[in-house]
Amino acid sequence: MSYTIESAFDIYYQRINLSTDYRALAATRRDHIISMLGRKLNVITAFANGSITKFTALSNHADLDIFVVLHFGAHCSGKSPADVLMLVRDALENKPSVRRNGQAVTLKYDSFPNVDVVPIFFTSHDGRRYEDSQYLSVPDMNTGKWIRSTPEEHSKLIDASASVRGANFRRIIKMLKHWNWKHGNVLSSYHIEVLALKHLPTSLTDLPWDIYQFFQSMTTSMDVRLFHQHSYVDEYLSTAQRADAVNRLSTACGLAREAWLHGFTNQVELSINSWHRLFGEQFPTYG
Repeated sequence: MSYTIESAFDIYYQRINLSTDYRALAATRRDHIISMLGRKLNVITAFANGSITKFTALSNHADLDIFVVLHFGAHCSGKSPADVLMLVRDALENKPSVRRNGQAVTLKYDSFPNVDVVPIFFTSHDGRRYEDSQYLSVPDMNTGKWIRSTPEEHSKLIDASASVRGANFRRIIKMLKHWNWKHGNVLSSYHIEVLALKHLPTSLTDLPWDIYQFFQSMTTSMDVRLFHQHSYVDEYLSTAQRADAVNRLSTACGLAREAWLHGFTNQVELSINSWHRLFGEQFPTYG
């Protein structure tokens, strides 16, 4: 419980934040996956990415992304995203806990974190990286398409934005990811990060106001296709899923406005309890 809005947000953040630095473990698991896949596939290179390495991850609700660059001619040419994902899954079949999802093969470990193995190829003809390889091709089994992506460049944008906008930039991303997780994961983690890059202002000094404004921006922007770097970020959403996301965001925006307004008029108890209704049990109540 909490008696001030500021302390309530601090407690909430402490409860949902993944604070440990997993970069050393990420390197170890990357090498482990290269070793396993290299026995059957022509692996050019691999690198860790995702919310854990960008420090935008939630405690106990994040996987480590390992992007595995496969030789295009040997493994990707003429094959669908589902074909390549199945190829990687089969190469890891000695691990019974492997499963497929839309863009990765999820490899479970005995200890946190699990790993999403994302097979990719560079734009060059043989899968090797040349100076003209401007983006990676990531499989999307749900749409049957290869998505143009630059995950390393996206990570740099997150770092740069955090250095300019301050600590609240990553804090807001994590809070929105937690809200999203509590509401059926209607948006992808990457989608939320891009929305933050596009819509959060340079100055983030009033956390309740900035969160309310972010919910409002997310709600109103969902009707417009979101292009970032080399592809549409929201292509994974069907018409029904997009409508569901808009409804959930609109409801959340109304609650956020109510919570902010209570705080603005110095009704602290009402404000804290409204934020609690919005974010769930991890956000403290008043008292």
